[in-house]
Amino acid sequence: MLLEACRFQRLTNDFLDASKVESVTNLTYAMEKVRIKKMILDTVIIMEK
Repeated sequence: MLLEACRFQRLTNDFLDASKVESVTNLTYAMEKVRIKKMILDTVIIMEK
């Protein structure tokens, strides 16, 4: 579950840094399928501990 929380945090940080991305021209993304509901619930459970 900690891994899922870290992945969710990285994803969130990526979205927050979107304005900085505009100046970069050579970006590549590795897309992968995730179960977002499970990831969010796992993160919430970890944060509540």
